[in-house]
Amino acid sequence: MKSLTKFKEKIVITIILLVTVCIASLPAFRDGIYNGFDLWFHMGRIESIASELANGQFPVRYESASWYGNGYISSTMYGNTLLYFPAILHILGFETYKCYNYYVVSINILGVIISMYSFSHLFKDKRYGLTATIAYMLAGYYVSNIYMRAAVGEYTATIFLPLIVYGLYRILYEDRYCNTIEKVLPFIIGVSGIIQSHILTTYMIAMSIFVYLMIFFKDSVKHIKELVVALISIVCVNVFFLLPFLDSYLSYSFRANQSLVGVNIQKYGLYFDQILGLFPEGSGGRAEWSSKGEESSRIGILVVALLLTFVIYFVINIKSKHEALKSDEKRVLGVFGIGCLAAWMSSAYFPWGIFSGDNAFSNIMRGVQYPSRYLLIQTLSWIICGVYALKKIVGTASELKQRKNYMLVLGIVFIFALVQNGIFMYTLSCRNLTVQSIEGHESIADDLYLFAGIDMENIETEARLIDGDNCIVKDLGYLGDNRQILIDNKSDSEASVLVPIFCYKYIFAEDTNGTEYKLTPTDSYQYKVTVGSGFSDTMIIHFKEPMLWRVAECVSLVSIIILILLYVRGTKSKYHE
Repeated sequence: MKSLTKFKEKIVITIILLVTVCIASLPAFRDGIYNGFDLWFHMGRIESIASELANGQFPVRYESASWYGNGYISSTMYGNTLLYFPAILHILGFETYKCYNYYVVSINILGVIISMYSFSHLFKDKRYGLTATIAYMLAGYYVSNIYMRAAVGEYTATIFLPLIVYGLYRILYEDRYCNTIEKVLPFIIGVSGIIQSHILTTYMIAMSIFVYLMIFFKDSVKHIKELVVALISIVCVNVFFLLPFLDSYLSYSFRANQSLVGVNIQKYGLYFDQILGLFPEGSGGRAEWSSKGEESSRIGILVVALLLTFVIYFVINIKSKHEALKSDEKRVLGVFGIGCLAAWMSSAYFPWGIFSGDNAFSNIMRGVQYPSRYLLIQTLSWIICGVYALKKIVGTASELKQRKNYMLVLGIVFIFALVQNGIFMYTLSCRNLTVQSIEGHESIADDLYLFAGIDMENIETEARLIDGDNCIVKDLGYLGDNRQILIDNKSDSEASVLVPIFCYKYIFAEDTNGTEYKLTPTDSYQYKVTVGSGFSDTMIIHFKEPMLWRVAECVSLVSIIILILLYVRGTKSKYHE
């Protein structure tokens, strides 16, 4: 009888989780997609990755056809591992917008699974794991990120954050595991997920983790071994991305860095009616001088209600107590404090101006670009605190009343979710354009990782003769990912030819016999190649991944295999015991 009850409970939970996925994915079920802020760029990424995979480049580091054939390195600077899924669908013949919609649905499914696992273990109760999952996956900022901002990297990283929280909790406060790898694995997977999704989110979460470890320094020191093992494992697993990223980031002066020098990003901070806004709307464009009017930047009634629940519970609880706070109460207060700090940092009231100087620390702090990104940490922190308070409040009643009270709580949470998301979806459909196809990914790219000082209005797209006489130049375009330029130098002197490819590293030029020719950067941040008298051949220009990057890929692959083997060995030994 008990097993039958548990089976029914699993069925009910599964149905609720599926409904949560459907609510979060509702706009993705349409034959089209809303034109979010960053949609064009990320659609272009999907097409570019698909094209390079089809050309045999794996992993994809360089998009040869982007910027009208000049090439781009967004795949080196952005984690794109999860985008291989929609890219493969595109190779199989699906339209880009459908691939994007399938990606949104798959991320919501994966997010619900990760959240349910993480929150259930964090609260030691599936019921409250379910409550937290609903609140998190239907939170205003998350849904707005998907459909209003189309912030693929950020909303992809979002689904891994609960696993990071539980992973850290597991390292610091759970001691029932047979080996270190088994204990730290959720944390490794969670952090790897955000590294492979969004570097800016990684940086913000790293700061939050550091703050928490400093607040609970004694707990951190006790588990320094596990934390070090986790850190080393994370680096080894992700070195295939981190090494190329750092190699490129430290080698170039990007527009992204130059545009932020001396900038005070406080003007993009949010106001109280946004930070505590009850109903996010699918409207509001980003102004250059203020974030006022961005109705999409509200955390939503779900998170606000949970925040108020926690505050009321803790005020009453502290007043009625004379003894010291318990360890779990201290921990949740720490999480609440991090959420409040994130709320302050997301606001127009945080003194971002002190980080407008041109120094390393200020550059790091300003790198977040928009303070509103801290809504993510604020949302997660306050959901954890609110569900903790709900569990404590409901847990004071008898077992029968606990079930009834919990069903009431779950019903209220679901009603709030439906109303909040209903308003958002309605305003989204009324105020936004629908996109059904995107063509020509060669011109679709952001400009963050172009060279600082480049003249974007006059980028040349065809090969031409720069210096020399009686030399014929014909641009044959791309064959696969090889740019081909026919050069016939009939003169008695050398000739220099513009190669319309941006001067990133690891670009090589060869003739049809495999003889390599030197590429020289021009003032327009493109390459030129010089050939001798009588040269008559096709020059082939292509990107070639350096050997050190290949070694890093091997290190990552071996590290993943070792972690799996150690985990399996640990679980087997536990089973035999």
